[in-house]
Formats: sequence, structure tokens, C-alpha cells
Amino acid sequence: MRAQKVFFLIIIYSLLISFFYVYFNHKMPNPFLMKFSNVDTQLKFELPEQDTYILKIWNPRLPELLYLNGRQISPYHVSKKKESDVAYMIAPVDYVIKGINTLDVSAQGKFSIKIQNFFGAAKSNNMYVLPKSSNFVKKIRFDIVEFIAVALFICIILILSYSVLSKSGIEIFSLYLFSYIPYFLCLGLLFAASFFSPARLVMSASAFIAMSFILVGIVKIPLLATALLKKHKFHISPGTGDVSGLLIFLFMWLIFFTAISLLLGIDMLGEFLINIAYVILTIGVSIKMLKKIKKGIEAGRG
Repeated sequence: MRAQKVFFLIIIYSLLISFFYVYFNHKMPNPFLMKFSNVDTQLKFELPEQDTYILKIWNPRLPELLYLNGRQISPYHVSKKKESDVAYMIAPVDYVIKGINTLDVSAQGKFSIKIQNFFGAAKSNNMYVLPKSSNFVKKIRFDIVEFIAVALFICIILILSYSVLSKSGIEIFSLYLFSYIPYFLCLGLLFAASFFSPARLVMSASAFIAMSFILVGIVKIPLLATALLKKHKFHISPGTGDVSGLLIFLFMWLIFFTAISLLLGIDMLGEFLINIAYVILTIGVSIKMLKKIKKGIEAGRG
């Protein structure tokens, strides 16, 4: 790959990463959630603002009719389970009143209901799936200044990476760029889902960075590790060389990603990565020790 093509791809990659960052990254909304159990035929509840809300209702038998402030709403998804049926409904903004709202239900038996202003959220509260008709999503605007600033920053990072990796050959940097393709495909699918569905994904900067490190690193680390080891004559084919060196190299990278995960507050991911890292380290060190023992035995026989 020629240098001109490399710099062209660097610009394209910088623009793509910056676009996805600005599109998905926003300040987190104020989540609202309330639950009610053993509801009979009518429920009165107070909402803080006139907005779009999601209603989750579960009961051994779902209600036949449901009215919010005198206007009928229907489920957009029904999940039938052994214990109870679950229905999900969207309460449009023009059905909702700021203050006291009334829910009238035609149901056999009591039911439970959960009312919230989002479809779903990460446990760390740094990622939300929101209704597109919500007040929060309607206020979102694409920040062109932030887009340019982030694109320039990413471009500088990629150019510095090129200056380092190109010393090992342009093929190595080509693999470095190739490792971003699954990352772009994943972000493209998330963008398409947000664009064509009634939901919109928003996440914090820390969540976007963590996701980027993970999606790129899953491909980049083994790809570059294998290429660099081969470049420097460390063959990793079975029975011919130093597999332990590759495993210890992967251990170091996993420790790096573990530290990032813990700093970003993704404890579950950090714990998973550290466990995998120590297994890899144990295997790598064991292989090295067995090879040294084998060499010692062979030297003693000689």
C-alpha cells in the first residue's frame, strides 16, 4: 500500500470515527422509572413532564384494553412466558399530562406495571436507548465544531501510529487499518438501527471510548501480534517456535484493557478480562518452563 493511499485512508477513518462519536455521544438523560404492583382496574400516577414514556405490563393474563387519560394505547411487543405475559407499550407525548395521569385497564386479575422514559439502559448508566419522540432526543443536534476537532485528533493519532508501525513495514500498518473494519461495521449497524427504528442510542464519551477499544482491540491485538512476531522471526506455528512469547504479549495487552475498563467503571468487563489474562499468562509461563526443562534434560543426556 502506497503512502498516498495510506494518508487517504487515515483521513477517511478519522472522519468516520469522528462522525460516530458525535452522533452517539451526548450528555446522559435524567432517567425516570416507577413501579406499581397489584394494580386493579385504575391507576393514578404523577409524571414530572409531558414526554414519551414506555409502559411495561405483566400479568398471568394481559389486559384486553388499556386507556391512558381516556385514549387507548396498544402494545408494540408482547412476550409470552410460563409465569406471566409481558406487554410493552409506548405512551406518546400528546397522550401524557404533566402531573397526575390516569390509567384505566380492562383486565382479569391484578397486574404489575413499570413506567419509564427509556427503552433500556446499561447498568453503569452510561448508555441509553431512548424513544425518538422523547424531548431529550428532539433537542439533540449534530455539533460540527466537535466533529472537526475530534477528526483532527483521530487523524493525528493515526499518523503517529503510521510513523511507528511503518518502520516494521507498510504491510504491518495495512493490517492495523484492516483491524478497524469490524469496528466500523458494528458502529454502522448501530447507526442504521438508530436511524430506521423508533429508538435512538446515546452513550457517554467514556462508554464510546471503551466500546471502541474493545471492538478494535479484539481484532487488532492478535492480528498485529502475529504479524510482528513473524516479522521478527518468532514463528508461532505448532511445534516450531515460541508460542509462549505471543501468549505473554497478549497478557500485557489484556492488562492494559483491564485497567481502562476499571477506570471507566465497567467492573464486570474488567474482572472478565483479568481472569482471561491470568489464564493466558499461566499457560505462557508453563510452556516456557516446560521448554527449559526439556532443554535441560536434553543437555544432560548429551
